[in-house]
Amino acid sequence: MALPLHLARRGSYKAISKEEMQRVSTLSSPASAKEREEVGASSAPEPAAAGSAEPVKVLLDAPGAPCGPLEAVRVLLDTKLWWEKELWVFVYGSLMWQRPDELAEAQAVMASLPGYARSFCVHSRNYRGTAEEPGLCLGLQACEGGVCEGVALRLGSPGSASAQRALALIDGQEMIAKGNTTPVYLRTPVHVELHAAEPGQGRRRVRALAYVANPKDAAPADMTPKERAELIARRRGERGPNRDYLAETCRLLGSLGIDDPVVSQLEALVTKGQRSSELLAELVN
Repeated sequence: MALPLHLARRGSYKAISKEEMQRVSTLSSPASAKEREEVGASSAPEPAAAGSAEPVKVLLDAPGAPCGPLEAVRVLLDTKLWWEKELWVFVYGSLMWQRPDELAEAQAVMASLPGYARSFCVHSRNYRGTAEEPGLCLGLQACEGGVCEGVALRLGSPGSASAQRALALIDGQEMIAKGNTTPVYLRTPVHVELHAAEPGQGRRRVRALAYVANPKDAAPADMTPKERAELIARRRGERGPNRDYLAETCRLLGSLGIDDPVVSQLEALVTKGQRSSELLAELVN
């Protein structure tokens, strides 16, 4: 069983206390709480009961479908994380500050993922865009020399029922993409570095599960920041303008002490374009 957050600082790595997570959670608006990484947590089905044959069939027929507790074992076997002593999941978006209540006691540790970058590259065809004009939300993309700062969640022993239930909840939140016919994320085993609790201490390196943007459905890799900003500025879905999702993400990353230059640059470009449009409108009128 994972350690309670209020005991986490007794370890050798820098954990986030429950009080800190509650403080950050209160900063998010009701709308952002529903974002759930822009993949529709509210529409996630209840995890299937262990022993049911249907969940396994769903996983085998549709690898991108969210899993229940039983299928979580298959995911762990496929990613070779079953044999690790501890199950860690690396999160980099709204799961850092908004998680299912059942995961409130999961140990949260500040962590770095080398070789990847946080990117607005995942198509949103419902919540922040439409099927005809999709918006963009967060994903992980491979980036030579890059590092993504985020949070690692410790779920416990991979063989424990509690860890498998926790993974099923996270997977259900990540893998449901309303309006997307192709899975937007790929379950990927990675190595992350857990931040040390005290300056001068070495970082602990662990294997973890990460949800990486599926290149088959991601925005083009050569899409420039300006092009992404222009798209985000124009797109709107069921939960409002795409630019609001970007602004909220930037603000909440800052509340966790994460300075992401890619996200900050995008927000600056969107804000600049919005001001230019407003100025032009005033001149025309």
